[in-house]
Amino acid sequence: MLVVSATAAAAPSPPAGKPAAAAADNSLKVLSFNMAGGWTCTVNRPNEPGEDDSKLCDERDPGGEDGAPYDAERTESPKALRDSILTNKPDIVLLQEACRDWTTDVAAAVGYTYEFQAATEGTGAEHECKIREGGEESRDHDFGVAVLTAPGLGAPEFTEYNLGNQGDDEYRWMLCADFAARNLTACSGHTKELSQSQTDKAADVLAREYPGRTKILGADFNASDPYGSHEKQMNSIYHPAYTDGDGAAVPNTSGAYQEVFSPCGESIAEESASGVRCKSYGEGDHSRPSKHVVWLNKQKIDYLFVSEWVTVTSRDVTDAKFSDHRMLWATLDVPSHGAGIPVSTTGNLLGYASPYSGEVTGLLNGGKPRVYCRQWGRQPEGTPTNHWWLLTDLDEGTPWQLQWVSATGLANWGDDEARDDTGKNLPLCAGKIT
Repeated sequence: MLVVSATAAAAPSPPAGKPAAAAADNSLKVLSFNMAGGWTCTVNRPNEPGEDDSKLCDERDPGGEDGAPYDAERTESPKALRDSILTNKPDIVLLQEACRDWTTDVAAAVGYTYEFQAATEGTGAEHECKIREGGEESRDHDFGVAVLTAPGLGAPEFTEYNLGNQGDDEYRWMLCADFAARNLTACSGHTKELSQSQTDKAADVLAREYPGRTKILGADFNASDPYGSHEKQMNSIYHPAYTDGDGAAVPNTSGAYQEVFSPCGESIAEESASGVRCKSYGEGDHSRPSKHVVWLNKQKIDYLFVSEWVTVTSRDVTDAKFSDHRMLWATLDVPSHGAGIPVSTTGNLLGYASPYSGEVTGLLNGGKPRVYCRQWGRQPEGTPTNHWWLLTDLDEGTPWQLQWVSATGLANWGDDEARDDTGKNLPLCAGKIT
């Protein structure tokens, strides 16, 4: 994959009273990767009954007959990641099951800014990666999530969020890097299997702490079947247009995100024209057998999500030599939105967080406000028929950036129409939802 690297011109001036968008390259390359730092080897066969992964790792010898890589010295794994970053030059790297010493070494070698957050116990003690014979006992081997960012993005503000536990003493975390000048937030997370509470907490944090931001979320959700036992676990992340409800008026999915590796690609919908369900396996990223579902060869438990208005220009899943997870790569077009398109309204319009939300977030002054694009959503009660919603920046409210107003407030157009004052259809938000 190629990273488009060009200096963008300054954004046009926005409406009075609203800050101008920062000038920035709209193309971002992202890597999300579970390093499997607890094991430091690749498992190439299913577990025997009662056998855990550590036994499989311990029985491997470097250069053994099956050729299974075994990083006894704990040095080859970070070197492989370092080389991959230097070769592919991602702007943002989101790591799960990383080790603190690995992260420190990789970030130093590639010149990236980074932060690390360990998984913890109820006492606050930090979990550690497993240290095998030959490992450096003096190093800090904490086990957790990390975010690395390239120098060209500027200095982010890092914040960690405790996602809670699941009836045990291990607390999982999400770590976010926020770029205020770019209106961008990128997060790495790791949840337990079937932990709807941890997944819901991640979704809540993103909505509450980063309203209006363009968001990128890479996480090991340990959810291998979005339509089976894991269905509810992921519903707070997937966009409502991925509904599980067979066209139900109230979708089961209630999130705000497009899944980058959905089998439907850029289409945010329940299913494709050929009947493929869009909230589905997609390409597998995990190479070892699951202990909880039928053997699926390369099952899918790692995910990459982006805000609905982001365009995915390329995506790829590649093998990793020293992890039983695969590397998720994506190149994203993150719109700056510019100044927007002027439209005439019948009066002030209420703002909402999404086209499916019923919670008012603020107010858009009437007259000739500017909007960015349109998206199909719910029909507001007690208004003319119009399912279109318009993405805009509000004049009042918290949050005020990138909120939604109903097209029922447009002055000149009829049922289910969303046009500018010249009569031209407003552009679709990233062209995904019709």
